[in-house]
Amino acid sequence: MDDLRSLPASLAKLLPPRTGGLVPRPRLFERLDRACARGASWVYGPGGCGKTSLLATWIEACGRAPLWYRADEDDSDPATLVHYPDRLARAHAPGTPSLPALTPEYLGGLDAFARRFWRDLYARLSGSFVLVVDDVHQIGRDSPAQRLLCAALTEVPAGSALVLCGRAAPSPALARFALHEGALTGEDLRLDASEAVALMEHIAPDGPSREPARAAGTGGGAAPRRRDGAPGRRSGPPR
Repeated sequence: MDDLRSLPASLAKLLPPRTGGLVPRPRLFERLDRACARGASWVYGPGGCGKTSLLATWIEACGRAPLWYRADEDDSDPATLVHYPDRLARAHAPGTPSLPALTPEYLGGLDAFARRFWRDLYARLSGSFVLVVDDVHQIGRDSPAQRLLCAALTEVPAGSALVLCGRAAPSPALARFALHEGALTGEDLRLDASEAVALMEHIAPDGPSREPARAAGTGGGAAPRRRDGAPGRRSGPPR
């Protein structure tokens, strides 16, 4: 993790979110554990429903090396979606050489290149890991970069997992991986009564009443977070 925190600010897309002030959600952790026992899961729902907060606290609790990749529109270019994961792997395994860049001569055999790329990248990571690709909806559903995601899912080694997180259900290109079977949706991420009480106790431990929290558990979604990770009024774009 120290190597990751030393990355320049321009590579913030490779840093896992901070979890200070976030309340763990064990019932959803169990669902993620079951889904990721198969090597992959998908978490999707509207912005602000708590997807990123859930995954950040889960990977902190699960004890496997966390790799975090925040996708953006540029990742619809397969060359970009190769470049930055390579940087991420080298941050976890300092001293290892760069993997081959996706240059034009490889485009005719993109699927074979992608399989070799992810196989070699995963081999550089010691022990079991969790790789989260956040904001995966930013990658065009008809983009050739979807083929790189297919290869990333295919090559995940036993004992590790790839979690794709975004605002939409899996693209048709990923249908064969049956990610919907272990998916968590925005509806699943709604606070239940006990989670709402725990959140209110965390926000105001000396508060006079827990009834508003119990009411929130019947229909409220995940509580907003400030950018520093603490509960409160949302600032910045929803995730």
